[in-house]
Amino acid sequence: MSAISKRTSVPQPTLFTDVSDYEEDEAENELEVDPKLASLRQHAAEKADRDRQKARKREKDIERPDGYDHKDGIKSRERVQSVAEVLTPEREVNAMLDLVDDTVRDPRSRVLEPACGNGNFLEEILARKLATVTATARTQDQFEFGVILSLTNTYGIDIDQENVDEARARLRALVVHAYSTVRNTNKPRPGFYQSVDYVLGTNIILGDSWHGADKVVLVEYSTPFTDKFTRRFFTLAEIERRDESQKIIPKPFNVIAATHFLELANVA
Repeated sequence: MSAISKRTSVPQPTLFTDVSDYEEDEAENELEVDPKLASLRQHAAEKADRDRQKARKREKDIERPDGYDHKDGIKSRERVQSVAEVLTPEREVNAMLDLVDDTVRDPRSRVLEPACGNGNFLEEILARKLATVTATARTQDQFEFGVILSLTNTYGIDIDQENVDEARARLRALVVHAYSTVRNTNKPRPGFYQSVDYVLGTNIILGDSWHGADKVVLVEYSTPFTDKFTRRFFTLAEIERRDESQKIIPKPFNVIAATHFLELANVA
């Protein structure tokens, strides 16, 4: 039962390539789908949705750390005047993330906050990813890998070191709480928190995403093998580069071969 007899090969987007760049080509290369296959796809989609709803019921609430909220989103009037800093309140953060909740909750979905402040969005994004991990991980290995996977797909850039430090601390506190809540009978394995800190160091970074994109370095983590990550390093400027076709695939300036997720801090 073949629904698609021929399909032209289309370059696939990498981590930081805008997927919308490929939508037109994908549409042009799609042939008519067999009705039986369409029915099977719909059935599979409905089953996947039921499975997601069951998993959602098993999720554990991840406690958000205290001490990072600021009235009206303002740390100080001086910061508003010097760097135009106004942090997004929790209510607005949740309202916006609720619009893409299924995507955000997926530990494999990548999110970049180019002006992350002290982590209001990042905290909620990671909390939702970790909630998914708590519902799906059956073993300590699966849980620890799921946590690291969630972190590798959460990115933030800010021009203020104090904000970067706070954002990293908030995300680490989420991980600690998730571990103590879900795996409280297990002791974290050697290398786990070292990998947590390593990924936070590569993904929540100091930089100017507007005026200094050539100096901002982002790391793409991919999983070609079970429990291992390959790392590719890009400048933000390279990621944003386009030609007239608008379809340039970014080129990394450094690559680190597949490394076990508990050894990330030791192989750099």
